[in-house]
Formats: sequence, C-alpha cells, structure tokens
Amino acid sequence: MMNWKFGLVLLCVFLKIQESKAQYFARNSVQLPSFGWMSMDSSFAINDVIWGLNDQIQIGTGYARDIWDLKLWWINETAVGFAGVNIPGELSSRIAVTLQGSTGLKYNFHTERKRPFVGLMVEVFQIFNTQEQGLYPYVMSSLTWAALRPHVGFEWIFSGDMSVEIQAGYVGLLNFEDPWRHSFMARFAYRLYF
Repeated sequence: MMNWKFGLVLLCVFLKIQESKAQYFARNSVQLPSFGWMSMDSSFAINDVIWGLNDQIQIGTGYARDIWDLKLWWINETAVGFAGVNIPGELSSRIAVTLQGSTGLKYNFHTERKRPFVGLMVEVFQIFNTQEQGLYPYVMSSLTWAALRPHVGFEWIFSGDMSVEIQAGYVGLLNFEDPWRHSFMARFAYRLYF
C-alpha cells in the first residue's frame, strides 16, 4: 500500500518539474526595460583625454533569440543615455543625449533558472546636443563611435516567462579621428520570454 502512494507522489513531482521546465524554455525574449550606467568622466574613467560628459544614465530595450540549445543567444539592444556636460572650470546645466545601438552574442553557462553568462557586443555610440561651436574642441572631433563591449552577467528566471538580469562590462570605443577611448558599464534588465 505504501509503495503505491510513494510512486504516485514521485510521478506527480516528476510531472510538475517537467511542466515548470517547459514554461521557461522559450526561444525569444524582449528586454523591457533596461536601466544602465556608463562611465564617462568619473573616478572609474581610465582615459587620458576627457569626454566632456559626466557619467550617463541609460534606459533601453532589446530582443534576444536562441540560436543554439538555449546556451548561445543573438542579442540586439538599444539605449538612450543622459549625461551632464562637463567643461573643466565651468558650471553647466546642459544635458547631452546619447544613443547606443548594439548587436552581439551571449553565452549562458547554464540553461536552468539561474544563468551566469558572458557576451560580446558590437555597438554604435552617438552623442547628441553637443555640437555648438567651441564646446568640444579639446574633447573629440567626432561624436559617433564604434565600440566593442565584452561583458559578464547573471540572469535569474523567477517565473515561467519572466527574468531579471544584471551585467557589467568594458566598452572600448574607436573612431578614425580620435584616440581609443575606454569606459565601463552596468545594466539591470527585465526580460519577458515568449
């Protein structure tokens, strides 16, 4: 009598585990929204030449598509950033707006609910609202940059189709008129799987 009940309990547990796995193994996700930070002229900056911008706060969105067994994902992200203009020796209340568009890959080390990952993104970084004559002659000659962003992070799937994610990384920025620039970033995102 006892073996029959024990077998029924094991069967129910097994079916519940299979049901929960099926719920969160979706192959697409949207990132709505993400909140981030990118170092510009801060104590974290390692640039010889200053940006002329304080650290920026970013808000963004993104899309991810599984391309290999829930481990390798193709990621597309956009973010709008806001940073105060930082001119040495002057007080400024001006805000510079930035736009960042990126595409790349993310590799999950695990495919269960807790997913540590590494990624590499290729980005375009554009600075707006800073093109007045004489405002940036000492900072840069171009306001558009190409970037590489290696990063690490952790994603926690807390529901059948929802997760939160944190990531941190290095951003190397390059254009053909200015020296290589360095930055760091951190981001928190909410993902919805479908």
